[in-house]
Amino acid sequence: MTAPSYRSFRDITAEIFSRRKEDPIRHILVLTYEFDDQQLQNLVCGNDLETDFELRQAQLKVLCDIRPVVIYDSRKTPEAPKLPQFLELHPWKSGAWSCHHSKAYLIVTTTRVHLVLGSFNLTFTGLFRNREVFDYFCWGGGASDEIQQSDPRLLWEWADFLRRFCLARVRESSHSALLTIVEALDERLLAMPVPTTVPVEHLVVSGYAEAGADSRLAGLDQLVQRWAEFFPGELPFAALAVSPFFDLQAGTGDGGFAAALKSRFPSIERLSLVTSELAARDLSRRHFGGVNRGELFLVPELVPEEERKSLATDSGGQGNSLNGAEIRRKLHAKLLILEGKSGCMVYLGSANFSTKAWLGANFELGLVRRVEPADKLRESILHGIRARPEDHYATLPETIPVAASPLADDEGYSEDGYFPGFVEMVSLQPGTEPEHFRFVFELVEAGNRADTGTLDDYEISWGGVRLQPRWTNGSESLSQNLPRREFSQLLVGGRNLCLKHRLYREHAYYLPFQYHGELVAERESFVHPTSWDWMSYYLNPGSSTAGVGTPGEFVPGEASGEDLPDSSFFAVEREKNPVIAMQAYLSQFSRVEREFAARRRRIDSLPAEQRIAELRGHVAEPLAALSRILLREVPADVTRQAGSLDSSAFKLGELLLLARRLAKGLPPPEAALFEAWIRPVVALLRGLSGATTAPAKERPDGRLLGDYVAFVLEGEGR
Repeated sequence: MTAPSYRSFRDITAEIFSRRKEDPIRHILVLTYEFDDQQLQNLVCGNDLETDFELRQAQLKVLCDIRPVVIYDSRKTPEAPKLPQFLELHPWKSGAWSCHHSKAYLIVTTTRVHLVLGSFNLTFTGLFRNREVFDYFCWGGGASDEIQQSDPRLLWEWADFLRRFCLARVRESSHSALLTIVEALDERLLAMPVPTTVPVEHLVVSGYAEAGADSRLAGLDQLVQRWAEFFPGELPFAALAVSPFFDLQAGTGDGGFAAALKSRFPSIERLSLVTSELAARDLSRRHFGGVNRGELFLVPELVPEEERKSLATDSGGQGNSLNGAEIRRKLHAKLLILEGKSGCMVYLGSANFSTKAWLGANFELGLVRRVEPADKLRESILHGIRARPEDHYATLPETIPVAASPLADDEGYSEDGYFPGFVEMVSLQPGTEPEHFRFVFELVEAGNRADTGTLDDYEISWGGVRLQPRWTNGSESLSQNLPRREFSQLLVGGRNLCLKHRLYREHAYYLPFQYHGELVAERESFVHPTSWDWMSYYLNPGSSTAGVGTPGEFVPGEASGEDLPDSSFFAVEREKNPVIAMQAYLSQFSRVEREFAARRRRIDSLPAEQRIAELRGHVAEPLAALSRILLREVPADVTRQAGSLDSSAFKLGELLLLARRLAKGLPPPEAALFEAWIRPVVALLRGLSGATTAPAKERPDGRLLGDYVAFVLEGEGR
């Protein structure tokens, strides 16, 4: 259950962020209908959710490590000029007249797993203005923690939900970070004891289907199943629902959700609906499904005086600013309570009181919990949601004409006929030329889609770059090759592609792209412009987690990223004086050696089953990124004086020596983590110097560069 001190999602995240030095964040996963780019940026960068800040290079490096995953409704992709790459956005295609409606927030730290389920989207209104409902769960941490440990069986259900319903949709083949998240949850679960008591809470999933399944789950069927488990042999006699939206026209077709609920639970005699004053205008008695007794309670949008005082008390010293202010809060919470003689079953989550939500059209997620005794539960919910005590059921008409009914849910949408729904996924992949990339459009097979149109119907752009897709076969289309320099200029502000209809130009749609596995593995080399910048990050990690950019740091996208400003950590006359440059580099690189040697010693003490992942993530991959940056820094055409030592060769040579020392004594599977990226370094060094593995006394060429490279390469056999 939610800890009493956590009155909002902001309270929870603020506590997690305050502990990040001793308990760093490892993974972030968000399920939402829509998001504001500022609030999403704040969440994934560890800032207060109300902060308005400009993304800096330091945060890019942190996101590169965490690789946050966001799953949201495909038609709510914003232009999002602030969102960076390596923030993994997955638009969920749900079809006409339905949507991806689930709301869940997972934050995994080194010692804890935090999960929030509720009714709010990751938007400013959802976080700060609406009346919402949520519950918070925490697993792990120390025995002295004030947060009560949640049932691990609920975490198992959550991991199972991600594995069964989400992995296939977010394309595991694209190296999504979701697979790593699921594996991390499985690892944590292995260390948790399983309670012997009967579980009192479960996830409720609606609208999702496993890969290859013909039908989608209906949340209402799970509701029936869970009631039978919680209260065997007993039936509910009353229901209470809090919802801002309802069926468009109850009493027609299948009869609306209330009729469906009554058909599953014929014993329900009283149905109480709690909604906003605005939503109540579109309700009729048919929305109550023919129960013997109906009740309607209204929640005013204008905040009453009692609540105003509470808000002033909780405003952190800003209470006086609320004096005389008119405060409005829209109802957005979703609750459904079934009441029986032995207790109640409470649902909270994303599902409104509608057939779309409960019979499988929408994608919904929530939680049910057995509560007993439940004598005051009804009153506490009405009071907590600020519902007025007057019953307005008698004022409702028997029915409402269809023409008078608005759309039931502002989180639903209709087809506009131009959305490029034939695009299954867009990915960025290596191009056909070195240091180039290209976009690959994966298309839904023509026989399996309702959307019409082709890519030729749209002008496609990435930032200021116009893409020119070329058809290759019926299921894929490739763009032209794009040089790396255009990629680096769009690290921020280039998260989505824009597809604008050629004939109906007012229709523009934004689609995020994913990364090919090869680019995911090389992600660090994209966000560290130079080797100096890479060392700055690894030797000053604290500077990248404070939510404030390094002084003087450029914003990627505003500059090419080829040069660092003079105020960067290691401002030296780099290329003007090669000797000074190499001395400065070696001074800092010696610190890198000590840091990574310490990481290797720490990993040596870990159990065997943890070593591979730790070596890969904290030693091999970061050094591989440095090798790619150094290879990129090698001048294409340089005239070297005889006997000179090229600075690029020197840097690569020192890195190769470090890699050999770190890999020494490792079992073959662990040593192999280094070999893959060492090979191109060795090849380049040989090419720079013309060196061979022959002993020094047998080489006719005694130049300084050749001698140094030979010394490094001979180290392979030592």
